Amino acid sequence: MNKLVASLLTVAAIGSFFSCKKAGNSSNPQFRVTHAHDSLITYGTGNYPYVKDYKITYTDAEKLSTIKEVNTEYYYGGFNMDSSLRSFNFGSNNIIIDIQQSGTVSRDSASLNAAGQLFLLLGNDFAEYSYNSNFQLQASQDILGTYNYIWDNNGNISSLINESTLDTQMVSYYTDKADAFGNYPCTDQFYFYGMLPVRTRNLIKSLVSTQSSYYFTNSYIDYTTDAQGHILSEVIKSYTGSLSQITDSTYRQVNFDYEVK
Repeated sequence: MNKLVASLLTVAAIGSFFSCKKAGNSSNPQFRVTHAHDSLITYGTGNYPYVKDYKITYTDAEKLSTIKEVNTEYYYGGFNMDSSLRSFNFGSNNIIIDIQQSGTVSRDSASLNAAGQLFLLLGNDFAEYSYNSNFQLQASQDILGTYNYIWDNNGNISSLINESTLDTQMVSYYTDKADAFGNYPCTDQFYFYGMLPVRTRNLIKSLVSTQSSYYFTNSYIDYTTDAQGHILSEVIKSYTGSLSQITDSTYRQVNFDYEVK
């Protein structure tokens, strides 16, 4: 897994029609995503292929209601993963997520700060986040480690530093393409927590490691958009390995459906 992807498992850097401060709010209620079709083809031994769909519903108040994940082909460690249903309840300073999967029910709780940004996640996962005076993500800590985020003057994350390994991920952007829902890799966590607490100004083009002595993953992203800039599909090509050898590669494609309301 790409280090930036891993560190952003509970933060997302996108959401053209979602508020960057309050998850589930809509800055353009006339246009919202209702379905995502996600497929991954792998070459090598370090990843598992999958085909899955996310079906998204909203309340009459335009807030996120449910996300149903349907796994038609999803094998993790050789086991087929069951589908799940996540229901979201937005409070003034938190989000309660009830999860139904494999006949069981569990709950996650996301606490928000005064600016409406995620700062603590409890439940199936644990994570903490801190922000600078410009409301930009400054640091995150989860089971994968502690990460520091460096921002440029254009409102984009320029690099991500792993405090444990000192590995740095450099992030490049399509400077002619504005941020939109689907901006990789940030949308992935929306499916789990309905949360988009931090945004970049532009669409991410690539994530490349500068630490050659550690195991790394480099990713390159191509987008197809409509005339308004909404992402219709994206292709992510990733390569994992070390300085001497590329051990795995993946080809991932995600297609998005929207509704006008």
